[in-house]
Amino acid sequence: MISQMPSRTHRMSVLLRAVWIATFLSVGAWLGSARAIAHPYHICVGQMAWNAQSKVWEVSLRLHPQDLERAMKQWRISGVEKTLTDKELVALQKGCSVEDAEFEKVVVEFLQGEFFMLSMPKGATPGQVRERLGGKDFKASASRVEWVGKETEKGWLWLHFELVPPKLEAENAEYWLVHKLLIDIIEKQENSLSVQRNGKDKTALLFKKGETAHRLPPP
Repeated sequence: MISQMPSRTHRMSVLLRAVWIATFLSVGAWLGSARAIAHPYHICVGQMAWNAQSKVWEVSLRLHPQDLERAMKQWRISGVEKTLTDKELVALQKGCSVEDAEFEKVVVEFLQGEFFMLSMPKGATPGQVRERLGGKDFKASASRVEWVGKETEKGWLWLHFELVPPKLEAENAEYWLVHKLLIDIIEKQENSLSVQRNGKDKTALLFKKGETAHRLPPP
């Protein structure tokens, strides 16, 4: 059953469904049909389209809610050095379930560090991007997540949000996209994304362990 959605979510949802079958088939062919069938539950599929009017990327991702909850709970306790009591653990992980009232606030913070754009010098290599991500200042030049809404359908969870691009740090710069959602917690996780520019051209990107960043085609 599809939950009630705000108007922006509805518009993005309608757009996504219009391209969903074509996107799934093209991505499946690109991955290889046998490979895609062999690991049907280790693939997160999504659509990312440039909105020239509002100057944002409109993003929709499909994944299992249980996988997302597991990843968010692990994220919440990462870096906690002391031993937590059961009560402290429950309080810390509040908002990680899609059923929680705080979910939409918490998931935005989570996505900010899992799915984002980064400004890099033109011609940068994946190794240079990894080096940049290892620093402490990269978040200052990363994109910003603007929440739109969510919906559930046949056991799947759709996340709809917008990415506000960061300012390019130099004239000779370009955008990279980092998509590491679920990759650190699920073995052989692969995230495929169809990137649509100017309403026509599409690029298929595949993110997996060791390859969580790709150069983003200009809009």
